[in-house]
Amino acid sequence: GVAAQEIPEHQADLHRADLHGAELRWADLHDADLHNADLSGAILREADLHRADLHGADLNDADLTDTDLRGANLSGAKGLTAAQLEGACRDPATRLPKHLVQRLTRGDPE
Repeated sequence: GVAAQEIPEHQADLHRADLHGAELRWADLHDADLHNADLSGAILREADLHRADLHGADLNDADLTDTDLRGANLSGAKGLTAAQLEGACRDPATRLPKHLVQRLTRGDPE
């Protein structure tokens, strides 16, 4: 699989990249273009995805524990759950898929 040291520094163009199951712990991907990327099963613990574009990315079973998602665009992300977001760092500028905006606003369980 792909390891964090193999990924270019911030502002990387990784749209449509196949990063399924990649070990990206501590990766610096702030401002990266990851739209429509396959990040299913990826380990993104403590990664910097600040202001990253993850629109349409597959995040099914991705580990987002302590991941910096402040200002990230997660709209249209596939497989993303409220449980995954609980351990991530986000802010009001983080754009979430519609189904999660509604669920998190109401406080519904997963």
